[in-house]
Amino acid sequence: MNKKGQFAAAKKQIYWMVISVVLTMVVFGFVALLGAYKSKMQHIPPELPAELISLRFTSWCFGGDEPRLSEIDLSKFTNERLLHCYPRKDKKYFNFKLDLDKSKKSIRTTEFYDGTIQKTVVKPVVVLANGTMYEDNLFIYIQEKFR
Repeated sequence: MNKKGQFAAAKKQIYWMVISVVLTMVVFGFVALLGAYKSKMQHIPPELPAELISLRFTSWCFGGDEPRLSEIDLSKFTNERLLHCYPRKDKKYFNFKLDLDKSKKSIRTTEFYDGTIQKTVVKPVVVLANGTMYEDNLFIYIQEKFR
């Protein structure tokens, strides 16, 4: 092999070393993009669990004799009933304060503290009181707590 042949062989080796480094970087970049895309697609908004738990307050918890969605019997709208509907057994749990706007009635879980509200959910409801029905807004104030 002459000097030109040796130079051509060395040139090819350098070329393939550079190409292999570039291809490795491209593959790692693609894997990183897929990982970021996957975590983005699996993201659950932090307020979703509290929103789902608060749905029980507008369906079966305070309903009348035949509970319907968004119906509240004012005689069942008590702190005792709230604690019965929402027993806390997990280490991570939520505290709630529920206000009926027009009825001016408010109930709360035992460890709810004013001033540290993290999320407010407003639900239109139908209130049953003394045989009459009227529309009202249920304000659900949510606090996240750790034991």
